[in-house]
Amino acid sequence: MVRQVVFASAHILAGIPGRQTNRGKTLIGLYRPKYKAMNSRQHIEPKSLALAGEPSIRSLSTPRFSMKPVLQNLLIAMFLICAAAPSAIAQPFGISKVVRYTNTNPIAGCTQFQIEFIVSNTIQEDITDVNLDLFVLPTFMTVTDPGDFLPTTPPFNFTCDLCPGQDNVLASDHVWFRATGLTIPAGQTRTFKVGVTTVSFLLGRAAAYFRVCANTVVCSGIDRIWPYEPSFARVLADVGETKRIQDLIDDSILPDGSYTPGQYLLKGTLIADTDYEFFANNFLLGHPDANIIVESGHLKFTNEHVYGCEQAWKGITVEAGASLTVTGGSQATSIFEDAEVGVTAKSGSTVNATNTKFLNNRTGIKVPHLGGTNNLGLNVGFNSFEVDKLKKPLMGNGFAGLDLNSLYVAVLTNNTYKKMDYGIYAQNTNLFTSYDEFGNLNNVGIRLVGNGHQLYQVGKGKTLAAPTFHNVPTGILTFGVNVYSRSNGMRSVTSGVRSLNLNNKDAFIFDNEIAAKDNGILVSGLRPLTRSNIDNNFITMDYNTAGRGINSINSSKGRGLVAAHERQHRGRDGRHLRDGHAEQQRGGGQWELCDPHQPAGRLRHLGERWRS
Repeated sequence: MVRQVVFASAHILAGIPGRQTNRGKTLIGLYRPKYKAMNSRQHIEPKSLALAGEPSIRSLSTPRFSMKPVLQNLLIAMFLICAAAPSAIAQPFGISKVVRYTNTNPIAGCTQFQIEFIVSNTIQEDITDVNLDLFVLPTFMTVTDPGDFLPTTPPFNFTCDLCPGQDNVLASDHVWFRATGLTIPAGQTRTFKVGVTTVSFLLGRAAAYFRVCANTVVCSGIDRIWPYEPSFARVLADVGETKRIQDLIDDSILPDGSYTPGQYLLKGTLIADTDYEFFANNFLLGHPDANIIVESGHLKFTNEHVYGCEQAWKGITVEAGASLTVTGGSQATSIFEDAEVGVTAKSGSTVNATNTKFLNNRTGIKVPHLGGTNNLGLNVGFNSFEVDKLKKPLMGNGFAGLDLNSLYVAVLTNNTYKKMDYGIYAQNTNLFTSYDEFGNLNNVGIRLVGNGHQLYQVGKGKTLAAPTFHNVPTGILTFGVNVYSRSNGMRSVTSGVRSLNLNNKDAFIFDNEIAAKDNGILVSGLRPLTRSNIDNNFITMDYNTAGRGINSINSSKGRGLVAAHERQHRGRDGRHLRDGHAEQQRGGGQWELCDPHQPAGRLRHLGERWRS
């Protein structure tokens, strides 16, 4: 919908010559006109007035006094003043404006739509000291993103010239926003945007008014702002309110057992205290403090779209003894968006998340820190965790798809993690993950820190064509845990696997294809009781002459295959290092495995012998 109002020049003569002096100045009139010597046959050509500043117009000045030019000026002035009479306020000249709307289907009290005020200078002079006024009736509309407009006081009355039956609208009933001190360059256009949310709707009633002024006195007529008719969601709890699902059922706000698609809006706290399922709805969160607490029973979201209106929201917390299921069903996908933490699972709770897209949450699912071990049922499979942009007031990047702390066991399968700092960020947790994919992350795909805990990880296959890790600085980073990692393709990584502080723990890293920059596989802290098997990996160092295919640091002898000490194996000019088999590689040289079943087994270059 585009509505354009153009107020062109009124061609009002800026001064009516009265008694003149030899200096060519009029003593009566709105402005002091400039005179130009003309013969008696020349006609007066009034010029359009600029919006601000003294106008430059042509008038008549002759060496001798004549009544004819005076009468001409008088008649023209009277005609033009009469033509402009319908407007009680002088019109700003040289300006045209368009009011344009976006988002033709807003949800009342939730989704923002945008009003664009397009102001054009139609003359060849800069127009300065321009003010834009927006008067908003808060019972119908609220400004959520003022842009260049600022709230202004004190309120005052203004006349709505274009609003029959609504003259002398009291500004005290409105919120006044003003963009002030603007300059519109000659022949150019500027666009000013304001984000608003519809509160209510009344057919035929304007929700706001707009005008353009110069020097606060020369103003355009008033444009009415018509909001689109919004759709209305059923409000479960307003700002500051806490409502229980059972009470909402008793009050017929929520259906009991009838799951018809609809829209629900939550601005406060919703407590789930009974078994309930939301099915195929839009579930809207309209305030940064909006949150859901699963206190008891089983709360289920099936094929549901849960998202913040224009801001982020807190998320869902599942208490001990309660359970939450988020699923897309057999042939659909649920979407959870815009939360600080999508789901917080406390010890003793049960959380099942399948076929769900966790989008633009700072953290998708979190198990918080405890003094002891979190013992809960966590089933996370066939989901995606991704961050494109966080909504306000959240800042920065997405943190992690999963943030797992002190969890006795976490079983994950067939999930994808993209565009955040960490895919899985875990501590003191036994982690089992299979066929998960990690791409375009800022830091690490899988990060696990513990004390004797286990990482059991199986990738999507030993291939770079469909890699398990791609465009990730570090694929896997562990510290102080037992590592079992196999069947991965790792492409465009700085380091494939970094397994640190093994200290007599197990390190089984095999059947992987890695294209890395610095380290294909780096292990540290191998001790005599360490069981290690770093075997059948195909490593390309991406033409980094300082890269290391397999790098073992701060290690003494262990059992099984151990990489050589301190930088003995380096990738040079794209040379491939393949442990477990003798193979000719481009760039020259062969590598063979020297008795991998003996303690301190070594990789050595053919024709050379490494010291044990």
